[in-house]
Amino acid sequence: FVRADGSHLTVAMCGADLDTENPDIRAAAQLLSTYLALTARRLMPVAGAPTAQVCLTQRQRDCLRWVREGKSATDIADILGLSAYTVDEHVKQACTRLGVRTRVQAVATAIAQGLIDA
Repeated sequence: FVRADGSHLTVAMCGADLDTENPDIRAAAQLLSTYLALTARRLMPVAGAPTAQVCLTQRQRDCLRWVREGKSATDIADILGLSAYTVDEHVKQACTRLGVRTRVQAVATAIAQGLIDA
């Protein structure tokens, strides 16, 4: 895909045992690469578009930092002295504010927006 600013988005798929002669494998690879490219394109900021700065609470940022480290809600609860339910609520609210659905997307978006360190 070529974006309006001239940048390119490319998805490359390769493998040592890839059977490029099989039409079913070629079709599946085409569908998968198109899906990945469209998903990546949706996640990329639009050039020249103003980005609204999201505001997360300190606890939401703390929870996302620990999620970034691979900790479970129970682990984070023990670290921060909260219940696992409260940690899940902080992460859920962070997801809502960031406009994402998963913990991983929340961490990636928070890092991209400079809300937490990489």
